[in-house]
Amino acid sequence: MINNKLLNIETMKRLFLFFYLSVVSIAAFAAEQFVIFTPAGNHFPLIANGVPCPIYVDSSEDKGVMIAVGNLQQDILQVCGTKPVLLTNISSKHCVIVGTYSTPFVKKLIAANKIDKKELEGKNEKYILQVVTNPCEGVDEAVVIIGSDRRGTIYGIYELSEQMGVSPWYWWADVPIRKQQNVYVKPGDRKS
Repeated sequence: MINNKLLNIETMKRLFLFFYLSVVSIAAFAAEQFVIFTPAGNHFPLIANGVPCPIYVDSSEDKGVMIAVGNLQQDILQVCGTKPVLLTNISSKHCVIVGTYSTPFVKKLIAANKIDKKELEGKNEKYILQVVTNPCEGVDEAVVIIGSDRRGTIYGIYELSEQMGVSPWYWWADVPIRKQQNVYVKPGDRKS
């Protein structure tokens, strides 16, 4: 009986060490914080006074990306209490634009030199997340999440959710989501 207890204690120690090292290694590779919760001069208002900006996604986008976009809508709802509108045509001055390198709309952004083609072409599971001024006609400014492939796009979507304070563990471990009335994205571009 004593041997069983010692075995269980050793197993528990190993499990704890495994989980601890996993969390530490994930934290070591975490992206720089690019989302803030107080208004700042030239930061993009993802959520302003509890109202989120709409999300545009090309109607020909991959099914997996569409699922991740739906999750982003739910995450924003959890943060501010309002679900963002999903657009299939751009009709907003400020929005989030989500796409994969191969979609027609992203090809237009690349042709207009709004996105650097070299950052995505021939890459695997890479994304660019950046604030773009005048990405297309009728849009003054947008947070653009573009992946080199569908996985890259999905990773970019979930990075934005995590930066807003939605932990990947909220579903399994009940990690609370802090409510915010204002969420801003810093200018610049992020790549991973």
